[in-house]
Amino acid sequence: LREADVIIATCSFIEEFLENKVGVDPKKIIKVYPAVDDEIIDFKINMSKLNELKNKKGLEDKKVIFSCARLIERKGIDNVIRALRRVVENIPRVVYLIGGDGEYRSRLECLVKENELNEYVKFLGNLNYEELPYFYALCDVFIVPSRQLENFDIEGFGMVYLEANALGKPVIGGNTGRTGDSIIDGVTGLRVNSEDLNSIASAVIRILTDTDYARRLGEAGRRRAEKEFRWQDRADTIYQISQRIAKDY
Repeated sequence: LREADVIIATCSFIEEFLENKVGVDPKKIIKVYPAVDDEIIDFKINMSKLNELKNKKGLEDKKVIFSCARLIERKGIDNVIRALRRVVENIPRVVYLIGGDGEYRSRLECLVKENELNEYVKFLGNLNYEELPYFYALCDVFIVPSRQLENFDIEGFGMVYLEANALGKPVIGGNTGRTGDSIIDGVTGLRVNSEDLNSIASAVIRILTDTDYARRLGEAGRRRAEKEFRWQDRADTIYQISQRIAKDY
């Protein structure tokens, strides 16, 4: 890495790691974020299909919280479940949808039972690429409050926040790692202390009860995804880098 002419870092976390831990000359590092697939940014919602999905999942007249991730400890979904009791006390007609699968799923299912939240939490399993945009579209807030583990397992970016933003949804993420690259706190979503249940619950309640605020966050996220996270822009940037390197040889 130190001998490379140029290194492309996909987020601030990698950029800082290369410079501070590996010893790469920062002048050689170019940060290029990943992008959101055009199929999601340009997704056209079939309202008939969306309403059918709401009816199938029993979501009519409900406030919907949605998470979608590999179900591992780092994602912090366990603490959303723990915080959900306070949310339910303030917003009784709430449903928490959890998409994805993984080694932590059985633990999450046990937490739901232990906290007597079975009627409020639905596990969706893995969602295919055609289904996922509809779940973003039907939710009122998207949340994955990732945390840093003792083994330094950490969220380096967080593409799902931008995908949800692309569908016009406000997002909530943890304040560890580099979710600040994908979430502009107070503008496109909220970053919370992922170990503080009150912080998680308060953020969810605020977005679910203040529709104007939620709309502003979602609209700002949508504009950012459209303007700053297109793959064509990334391809153009990589091409320009390659052309610059070619001129040096």
